Amino acid sequence: MLCVFKTTWIPVETYFTMPSHSTAPLMLPGRCYHYYTRANTNENLFRSRRNFSYFLQRYRHFTNPVCRTFAYCMMWDHFHVLILVRSEASIGEFIKLKYPGKASSPTNLEHAIQHAANKEFANLLNSYAQAFNKYHGRRGRLFSATHQVREVKGRKDFLGMIAYIHNNPVKHGFTDRPANWDYNSYHVWSSLKRNSGSRSTLSANQTWLAIPALKPNEIDAALKEPR
Repeated sequence: MLCVFKTTWIPVETYFTMPSHSTAPLMLPGRCYHYYTRANTNENLFRSRRNFSYFLQRYRHFTNPVCRTFAYCMMWDHFHVLILVRSEASIGEFIKLKYPGKASSPTNLEHAIQHAANKEFANLLNSYAQAFNKYHGRRGRLFSATHQVREVKGRKDFLGMIAYIHNNPVKHGFTDRPANWDYNSYHVWSSLKRNSGSRSTLSANQTWLAIPALKPNEIDAALKEPR
């Protein structure tokens, strides 16, 4: 399923600043979003390959029941994802299994469905921060108190956002090309390009990504690098 698209690029002023997940603009079922957050102050979120791998494993555990992920990029001090929140029916079934008390009435269930994506992202950050602090012997807030989320609308916006996420390590000077950064989904998308859009060559660790049916020129747009 591909999002229903409208606009073409990403003015910073269109982002919502999220002071906390409890008061954040909701990431609603059936809609596509760019989600971004960073470390508190000047710290790093990731200090080793092990940290990157653990975070991605936790990310998949918490978010897969409530959203599909099209692209991601983890950098030392921040990360970006492009997601499609799953349908109300799908999230409802997940809530009935994981949080049966929240399905005690139609009103409670509807409230839980609307807040599910925000809640699972909050659970992700809390879970990772607790493990990170314990492993590295630190205390205090790991993630910034604010996060950014923006609804993605329009086919050009969607493809442009994927390219933006993949090129973020280049923008910040961590590498010279997205293909040389290990902690992003660029490698999955480039594999699709090499194999004419076929998912048959993807590894088990790659097939969890949601890759919509795209034309070759659209895959090229998602892989576009700055000149």
